[in-house]
Amino acid sequence: MISAVIVSYNDRQIMGRCLSALAEQLSEPGDEIIVVDNGSTDGVLEDLRADSRVKLIENGKNAGFPVGCNIGFAAAAEGNDIFLLNNDAVLAKGALAKLREALYSAGDIGAVGAVSNNALEQNVPGIDRGASVEEALLLGAESMRKERTSYEFRSRLTGFAVLLKRELVDRLIAQDGFFLDPRFSPGYFEDEDLGMRTALAGYRQILCHNAFIYHKGGTGFASHPEAMSRGREKFIDKWGFDVWAYIGILDDYREAVGDFDAARILEIDCGMGVNLAHLQYLYPECTVIGIEREPLIARIAAQLIDVICADPEEALVQAEIAGTPESQVLAAHTFDLVFVWDGCSRSREPGKFLAGLRRLLKDGGRLITEDPPAAM
Repeated sequence: MISAVIVSYNDRQIMGRCLSALAEQLSEPGDEIIVVDNGSTDGVLEDLRADSRVKLIENGKNAGFPVGCNIGFAAAAEGNDIFLLNNDAVLAKGALAKLREALYSAGDIGAVGAVSNNALEQNVPGIDRGASVEEALLLGAESMRKERTSYEFRSRLTGFAVLLKRELVDRLIAQDGFFLDPRFSPGYFEDEDLGMRTALAGYRQILCHNAFIYHKGGTGFASHPEAMSRGREKFIDKWGFDVWAYIGILDDYREAVGDFDAARILEIDCGMGVNLAHLQYLYPECTVIGIEREPLIARIAAQLIDVICADPEEALVQAEIAGTPESQVLAAHTFDLVFVWDGCSRSREPGKFLAGLRRLLKDGGRLITEDPPAAM
């Protein structure tokens, strides 16, 4: 069963569409909709009071998104999975069923999210961010039919629509004392924080390319224009790194792999593994391996890809010693592609480092290095 938790703050018109689309897809006995209203003033609160489909909690003030979600979770039925949904999001037909299916596709899947017209690193190509609800849902339904069962592992999911397994939520609360970290109120970066905590708890996260949800976006924090920059600062203060340095997906990776069939690919300083995981989604026959020198980042990457936590130069040295784990994974002449990007500028001996990387390549293999990218 699912407890859908929505934090409401104005957006009266689209909130009605959000609830109607959601209610149509909550079909199991025990499913429920919990709406936490953060002091709306545009008439939506009166609508909610009259809506028998929802369990309404009135805060009377704007407590912020993370705190509102925590309040909603506290009212959820025991044992239910939790679906966090923005009040300006509208599900395409069948989207929630696809998310449920993905969440239970493996025991270690903890959270799943949908593609959209307006969600960081989750947009469907060809659907304009500012598209109308009708246009976006029409195009989104078409993309769902094409994708069928396309899952992509991610290090974080945009929080406008995330379905979480209850055992994960309970573990996070037992571990941290909260569901969403209230320090990120009024909002922003609580979803990045949730992604890090989920990965470090040993659960994988899936972006479901076969589930589309429209997202209006851009109105919830009109009175807090500084919220994004402050949320980013809070994240850096908590985790010690800037997550935005790790979550972008580079087009150059896709272009390089398109020249190979069933490529074996290595990335140096792979970060959280998002680029390699994206290549694995695009080219399922590929084998991807990353090397990441930062232990915390490597732990997160390990939920997406096979990763070696090591200094890349030291890993190459170990690879030349018979019997070491590195010698098995980084054997000479076994890779079609090696991505290094800015790794040379971090190298102590760039010439020796590049020579060691070239040794890994098969005949005809390519080494893709610094900006501007070059095949060597």
